This record gives sequence, structure tokens and C-alpha cells, in this order.
Amino acid sequence: MSKQRTDGLRVLNGASGTLRIDNRDIAEVTGVTADIEITREDVQWGLGVGSKIVAVKGTGTISVDKVYTRFIDVYQALLKGKDKRFDLYIKKDDPDATDSQIETISINGAWLNSFPLGFGEKSGKQKSDFNFGFNPMETSFADVIE
Repeated sequence: MSKQRTDGLRVLNGASGTLRIDNRDIAEVTGVTADIEITREDVQWGLGVGSKIVAVKGTGTISVDKVYTRFIDVYQALLKGKDKRFDLYIKKDDPDATDSQIETISINGAWLNSFPLGFGEKSGKQKSDFNFGFNPMETSFADVIE
């Protein structure tokens, strides 16, 4: 079996996404990290000790460039003790990807862990970073790069 050579240009650049609340696009996401924390417990097997996964938990950060005041509904709900959930759609669409394939990930039912009021520097672009949590069982890959 021959191995297909992979060139450096195939390494994916960038990701962008959309944040939706109540089936409405709220923000274009310009940066995102999403991590899954694995909780394990020791399991004794004979004299040895192994490990077993007992839970998974998702956390992340999204970056949003300030264009509109669309988060005002989320802010007002927060002040009333309401927990607005959001769906996050992330797309990696690099024209140099193998066979021009794309990768898309959906994170559904996510929640905010922080709400930056923002502002920023006088001469810099306005950007907000939001920390969020999610249930990894509510995520899916709609498209994959093979």
C-alpha cells in the first residue's frame, strides 16, 4: 500500500462560525476554542488499577467582532435570571484542503459562563470574548475532511 504524500499547504487555515439564539443569527464568530474535559475514575482489575470514563464536559471561548448590539436580549434575560442557550456552527473552509473539502461542527444548547460588557481601546477594533460551556453529547460533525 502506498502512502499519499501530504504537503504543508493542506494544513487548514482559519475557522469561522455563526452563533444562533432563538433561531436567530446573533453574531459572526471570528475565533473559537472548544475543549472536552474527561472525568475518570479508577477501576481495580485484579491487582492492577485501570481507568474508566464516567463523564465528559465541554468548555470553550468564542471571539466576536463588535458590529451590532445583538447580545442585548441575552444581557436583559441574564439580568432576569433567565439562562439563554445558543447553538454554535463552526466551519473550516480552506480552499487548499484536500479535494476542497470542508469541516463543520455544531455545538447545540451551549451556555455562557461570562458576559463581557466590552468597550475596548480608542483606536482598536471592538472585540468580545465569551467563555461558554456545553454538553459534548449535543455536538456533531456535519462534514469531515478525509
